[in-house]
Amino acid sequence: MNVWEGIKVNYFSKSSIYPNSWLKRYFQIVSGIAKCAVFGFSKAHQYDGIVFSVPRFIDTMLGLVTAKFRGAIIIVDQTELFSAGSNKWLHRLEERILSKYVDQLFVISQTLASFYRDKFNKQATVLPPVVDLERFQLNSSLSYTVGYLGSFGAKDGVGLIIEAFNKASSQSSLDLRLLLIGSPQNSREYQRRIDKSDWSEQISLVLYPRISQINELLPTCDSLIMNRTGSNYASYGYPTKLGEYFACKRPVIMSNGPGFSKEFTDKVEAIKYKVDDIQALSNAIVWRYENLLESDKIAQLGYDYARNHFSAKKVSTIFYETITREIPE
Repeated sequence: MNVWEGIKVNYFSKSSIYPNSWLKRYFQIVSGIAKCAVFGFSKAHQYDGIVFSVPRFIDTMLGLVTAKFRGAIIIVDQTELFSAGSNKWLHRLEERILSKYVDQLFVISQTLASFYRDKFNKQATVLPPVVDLERFQLNSSLSYTVGYLGSFGAKDGVGLIIEAFNKASSQSSLDLRLLLIGSPQNSREYQRRIDKSDWSEQISLVLYPRISQINELLPTCDSLIMNRTGSNYASYGYPTKLGEYFACKRPVIMSNGPGFSKEFTDKVEAIKYKVDDIQALSNAIVWRYENLLESDKIAQLGYDYARNHFSAKKVSTIFYETITREIPE
């Protein structure tokens, strides 16, 4: 049994470290699935309720089913709609099983709530992402530094960010810099793309950052990009990093695709631009620096939004009040 900040942690797989070979990874996944299922069958009845985060066949779905079989109250926190991406039939089966056995379903967005209501007649409670507003040191930022934090998956369109940055740099007299922070599996591809760029010396790629690095690096940017593609898959999620962006009290430049972006108004909480449009993002970057006072007001309103919607106190209250209605005294 491991301990993290005074909390007991039990790893179902043999190691918490991502292995360096596919064979080891296979056995890690299989052992995790088996141990989670055994836990569900042998220990579930000892708890008032069990929370599963994004259960899938490759991790905790079997454990969820066995725990339900043993009479446990099942609580699920769902943050993605995987059937909107690849392997649709498999993920649709996961969603069907989840809807059948879950007692209390939390989802991260209104679009996900609508999906489960319309598809399975399953009511869900929207649970926003949590952000620690005290986590980031709000010191002076580096002028004309545009930042991006997160995954480099297809839904994030990082390639578009690089191209838009190049356009903004070439079409203005601004001494712009771009800081990309994340853990892309195809990091060499992005490094090659950056090296081929005419502005390669102004683009930095920080790979596999520690939490302490993110805390230090993100506030050094004086603008932050929240890009998502217009894909169906991207429309169901809600990026946790958006709360972190707002917490830094920096202007957020946001694509206006379907989903979460509809909650925000252009030039109020964020500077919005047309989704999947390189020129539109380039124009938004330039606008931010040509309108400094208005951008500062946008940054403050974004911070206020995070304080009112994403604070730990706000989100934990929603969670607590919901599950206490589900779990009998």
